[in-house]
Amino acid sequence: SFHCWEALHIPWAAGETTIQRISEAKLGWNRPLFMETFLLAAWSIWKERNNKHFRRIAPSKESWLRRFKEDFSLLTHRVKEKHKDSIPSILASIV
Repeated sequence: SFHCWEALHIPWAAGETTIQRISEAKLGWNRPLFMETFLLAAWSIWKERNNKHFRRIAPSKESWLRRFKEDFSLLTHRVKEKHKDSIPSILASIV
């Protein structure tokens, strides 16, 4: 999962609680839609792990990224108008 967070440019500080890590990552995000990005990324990682355990499908960054981008692009239907332009730029920044 480290590579997934790295692809999103979300750094995780070592040795802190989960809440502290999320707070620190949000401070370093410097863009809108942090929680939406974080939650969809975590959900996609969870689905990759479920595929491994229940379907015996090997997890991959590529599979995770494809699922994340599909789900994230759907946010254009749910976010406030002022954030709609942020979605393509966030998707374009993922490596």
